[in-house]
Amino acid sequence: MSDTTYREPRAPVPWTRSERGQVTKAFNETFRRLALPRSSQHFSKRFKMKAEKVPTFPTTIAERRLRRHKSGRPITPFQYRVYDLCSQIPEGYYSTYKEISDYLKSSPRAVGQALKNNPFAPTVPCHRVLASNHFIGGFFGQWGNGSNINKKQILLKNEGLDFDESGSLSVTLRKLRLFREFK
Repeated sequence: MSDTTYREPRAPVPWTRSERGQVTKAFNETFRRLALPRSSQHFSKRFKMKAEKVPTFPTTIAERRLRRHKSGRPITPFQYRVYDLCSQIPEGYYSTYKEISDYLKSSPRAVGQALKNNPFAPTVPCHRVLASNHFIGGFFGQWGNGSNINKKQILLKNEGLDFDESGSLSVTLRKLRLFREFK
């Protein structure tokens, strides 16, 4: 096993990769300290439970993803490369399935499938990947309209990207915010 730490805007994220190309990631203490108190308050209000008795949301997700990974669904080397490229897209910017697939010499559909199965969202920001026509694209395996697409649009709006009524990125932001500097 080899350990690598990728720097993200808020905190370092430890990744471990096995000889077979399997990748796992653990949330570090900084993430837990910043994110967990807020999620506990949210759940305690929503379900009328005491905050200390509420299972913390990020930990539950992390545990579920780790169980899924250990259950025999390893991350392929291609998925790892896609997730690595998505991690390079800064907040407030976007890329397209085509840009990523051109860099990897693959197809946009293969990139979409890898992102559909992203076990590390939102830390690996797959929501920052749009269709080549600047349409919002898919999210959590859903394409077109629906609650998941609305969640993706809200995440991107919170990062400063605006969309018109049809779900297409604002014309003024298309060239200004397109990220292509993959390494």
